[in-house]
Amino acid sequence: MAVAVVQSRMMAAVGGLITILGLYVLVAYLSPGYDDEFYNIGLVEYAPSVGALLDAVRRVDIHPPGQYLANLVLFRVFGDWSVVRAFNAALAALSIWGLWLMVQRQASWRVSAFAYFAICLNPASLLWASGLRWYAYFLPLINLAAILLIANPRAPLRFWGAFFLLAAALFFFGYAALLLVPPAFLVALYQRRSQLRDEALIILVSGSLTLLLCAPQLFVLLTEQLPRGGAQIAGWSGATQGLGLYLMSNQGALPVAFFGIMLILCNGLLLGHAALNWRRLRGGAVTSLFVLGSLALYAARLTGKGRNLVTLASLQGVFQVELFRLVKHRVLVVILFITLAIGNLGGVANVINHHDTVKGSWNTPYAQVLAAIAQFAAEQACPTLQVMTHDPVFDYYLRRQGYAVFIISARRRTIDPGVTYGCRVALLTFRGGLPPALNQRYLEVIARLPYACGFKQFGFDRFAPFKRRFDPEVPDYYVGVAYFCQPPRAGPGA
Repeated sequence: MAVAVVQSRMMAAVGGLITILGLYVLVAYLSPGYDDEFYNIGLVEYAPSVGALLDAVRRVDIHPPGQYLANLVLFRVFGDWSVVRAFNAALAALSIWGLWLMVQRQASWRVSAFAYFAICLNPASLLWASGLRWYAYFLPLINLAAILLIANPRAPLRFWGAFFLLAAALFFFGYAALLLVPPAFLVALYQRRSQLRDEALIILVSGSLTLLLCAPQLFVLLTEQLPRGGAQIAGWSGATQGLGLYLMSNQGALPVAFFGIMLILCNGLLLGHAALNWRRLRGGAVTSLFVLGSLALYAARLTGKGRNLVTLASLQGVFQVELFRLVKHRVLVVILFITLAIGNLGGVANVINHHDTVKGSWNTPYAQVLAAIAQFAAEQACPTLQVMTHDPVFDYYLRRQGYAVFIISARRRTIDPGVTYGCRVALLTFRGGLPPALNQRYLEVIARLPYACGFKQFGFDRFAPFKRRFDPEVPDYYVGVAYFCQPPRAGPGA
């Protein structure tokens, strides 16, 4: 009987691994990418050397260089950004599966299944970790730190050596480490409190070496990058809304959508039940790190941007599992399981289909618009085609297809595309980080362009009215395409 149980658990674990690996790799490989990723692509593709890349990151970015170096190495190895995304996603999936495997050891089938939905099928992890940006690398590292805390090897050098190595790696991939590593260190100290006297020297030496390793980059942060990082910090209202949105409804669906409401119900019941049974709460190492880490990000007001919270996505799943373990009432168990499954599976479906997530650029129908532009150029037999846009994803793919692209950005001194021959297309998308005044000038230039011959919209956003409560400029459609045909040819006697 025991052998059969072990075999069934092994089969379930293998099936879970195949499922999450296939899901992450396919989503990443098929993704066209989103706005911020093409900032990385631009720096990596146009940097003539590693030194030039590091210098550019230091001068123009507010992040450490780890993600760019990883992008550079992987792109040189694979030569295809889709494969790089898939590779990153596979690493994230393995770390998430490994954490689930540790959490569900010796747990009941009920808890194990709930843990898989909570940890492995988190929509936010799938959305953000299947890409090229720093969180795609940070998430697996923080998951490894969580696995280390759970395993808690008795040998001091094994534990503290691995801990400080992960801490250094986290710092070079994301400055969020400055807020998340100290709570992890406190949790580790408490967890190993009975043997700290024997480990003090190892902690001191390992910690000092880590500080020395990170010191040069810390100097760059304090002297050059931090002064231009104000845009990352939200007001208290925005930070509170971001934290509440993530903790209650995740990022695969808006809180007013059906899947978001299911998750709000699940998380609300979990927290309410835990509050009523607070005497039975037993804060494990990972749940403690999740709570302290969330509070640290909130105190720094970085929770206004949901991508910062995805660093703790898998740890949130562990937190949900610990609250679920307290539930004994069968009806409540069923309700929690159903609402979590519906909410997370629905959010995952949104991520797969690129619609109704909280990330607008993820939802944008890039392939559909690019096909429409190609069709217009063919129908009009355009000798040349100029496309105006301020979306970096469109800019990248249109240039690769051979079109003349006039990209609008805050760094351009002019917004006039000049006189061109042939056809022209102007793309209207949500302004994103484009300054409002510049966006208004862009719209005015488009309105004055001659030979307008059509306008079509793509990607209806059914939640646009809700989003406009927070930003009145959110459009009803993700993309508007304004077509401008060739100038009429002069007659024979002209």
